[in-house]
Amino acid sequence: MDHQQPPPPPTQLRPSACSRFFNITELVLSLATLLDRAVIANLCLTNRRINCICTPLLYSVQDFFMATTVNTARILNTPEARSAFARNIQNVLHVNSGPMFASFYYNCLLLAYTTASSQNLEQDFSLRPLLTATEVERVARGAAGVPPVAGDLRNTIMMPMGLMTNLVSFTYYAYFGSRFLKHPAFVFSARIPKIRQAQIFWILQQCPHLTDLTMDLWLSKEQELVSLAQVLPKLRSLKRLDFTVTTDLSKDWSQLVPTLVFSAPGSVEYLEMGLDDIDYFDFDQIPVIWDEQDPQEPNSTSAARDRSDQLPGEMTRPRDVWTGERRQEQPLMHLRRLHIASFAQVSPSDIAAIFAHCPALVELHIPDLDEGADVQRVARHIAESCPWITQVFQHGRVVDDRQLTLEIVRAIEEQKLEVLLFLGFLGGDDLIPVTLQRHSTVLRELRLKDCIRLSSKSIQTVLCTGQGLEVFRIEPSRPAMSCITLEDAITVEWVCKGVKQLRLEFKIGATIPPSPDVYYKRLEKELPLVLTEDERAQFSLLEILYHRIGALVELEHLDMRAVVECNDEIPFQYSYRDVSFPGMLSLRDEIVGKPGYLDLFGGLKKLRSLNGSVRAKTDETRVTVGQRECEWLNENWPLLEDVDLCSYRPRDEFLDNVHGRDQRTCFAWLKKRRPKLNLKGPDPVM
Repeated sequence: MDHQQPPPPPTQLRPSACSRFFNITELVLSLATLLDRAVIANLCLTNRRINCICTPLLYSVQDFFMATTVNTARILNTPEARSAFARNIQNVLHVNSGPMFASFYYNCLLLAYTTASSQNLEQDFSLRPLLTATEVERVARGAAGVPPVAGDLRNTIMMPMGLMTNLVSFTYYAYFGSRFLKHPAFVFSARIPKIRQAQIFWILQQCPHLTDLTMDLWLSKEQELVSLAQVLPKLRSLKRLDFTVTTDLSKDWSQLVPTLVFSAPGSVEYLEMGLDDIDYFDFDQIPVIWDEQDPQEPNSTSAARDRSDQLPGEMTRPRDVWTGERRQEQPLMHLRRLHIASFAQVSPSDIAAIFAHCPALVELHIPDLDEGADVQRVARHIAESCPWITQVFQHGRVVDDRQLTLEIVRAIEEQKLEVLLFLGFLGGDDLIPVTLQRHSTVLRELRLKDCIRLSSKSIQTVLCTGQGLEVFRIEPSRPAMSCITLEDAITVEWVCKGVKQLRLEFKIGATIPPSPDVYYKRLEKELPLVLTEDERAQFSLLEILYHRIGALVELEHLDMRAVVECNDEIPFQYSYRDVSFPGMLSLRDEIVGKPGYLDLFGGLKKLRSLNGSVRAKTDETRVTVGQRECEWLNENWPLLEDVDLCSYRPRDEFLDNVHGRDQRTCFAWLKKRRPKLNLKGPDPVM
């Protein structure tokens, strides 16, 4: 009798690699964050699981400032989009807002509070963690003492929205343009500065996880400063605080800076404050309308003035002295960076108290002081109160700023300063020697931007004493204003062996236009080439310079620019891109007698960018740079990403191709072997 064999058990199918991937939520999120918004939106349509994982990414970053952006139009223009935004309000992490969205969102919050109050908080609008029933009642009558504006209630697209309790970054621009008036999310209170600023202050208090706050502030009365001083201490998670304050600087605002500093929460690590004078703005540029009336309530402004002093009246200048209350709390022990544009009108005792309040300061941006201020005393207070300062940044062209920088460099403990950035250096040879004398072993970054009249000897001092330098950049406001001569560059030994970024201008003694019998023009006529005595002397000096630079084996970014003298035939200013360092980009050829020193740079194995007067399209390099040089570059600089060999200007390339000025194929050969190598260098406009 035949016994039927039982069927084999079904083979258990292993999940595919794709299934295993999408089952790991963290892995999906880590890759999805690299996609743009449109791709994420399409991804959310594939299945429910991916929709649940990726939908929060669509709402994490919101830019509501530009009313014409696609993002704003999609979220605020249709009921479905607004409803989806309200459902995902907890997923919003970063907001870039202007007056329109801030006032709109505030009124949506009021509507949510009113609804929750009428239903005894049965509906969850994410309000329960922050509000009690009593607070709901108070807010329903008007948050932060600001009653609802009648004009706001006529907006028909408002809907209840919860709090952005997970918000970590908020940027607010006070500019109000006419294009906002036609947007469906426009509410009338967005045009009233006092009300909308109070709305912003109240919204901020409902964001317990806020870490980054950037705001435009328009202050006209003392009460607005006091309100801000009451809000800031409540933001206990705040780490970065950046204010731009616009007010009438002709009035007494001596307590403005101290009030803001002493009101900052103890968690803040970065504090920046800029000042603008309202008189610098034309009326049509002022981003607020101070005397606006509700178009459907002819006397609303005057009536509001009678009801409450907090509602705006006519545009007025501040008449009161800034006397905002200070909050003498614990010092800002976490504050590492302080950048206050001006301490003008601030008393010496307040300046001393401010820096005593910031004992852990590391990065100091030099502020403007009142004319006649005791600079040495201020520098001494700063150095004594903030002993951990290692980075100093100077941003202005004011003489007192320069003197304050010099005094701080002197006052800081020796071998403590690590970074010095000077913007607008006006000359004078005292800062560089003092800095290098006191901090030569630890100074790792020295940047002088938009500088003029910096002597060649000062630059030489840096090269021969800055043994700890990793970044050394001199960026003059105009060519030849701050350069080092070839003689000064080669007569001393460079001790900055660990430098990674170097930008300098070298005065090499050549002229424009060159002499008719310059060496590279004779290459086509006489073989082997015999250099003249002057040419041999110049090349001997240049060879030492090339040896100096080639010995900087840690170099990653090199920008070296040639400064040459212009003959009477060239009345206009030359461009450093139209000249080249003689023999630098070419290899020596003993047979034809061509000089070349490119092999001296073979030790720069970490070089990533080479810019400046290194173009292979000058009169010299058209003759001396070819296939051999490109092969050497490909072999010896493996990490190179950017080199300014070819012209960035399309017109130059067009002329080369049409008129046959350059028939070399070596650059196409190099590009084929190094497809990611940028041969045109950075955009000169940038």
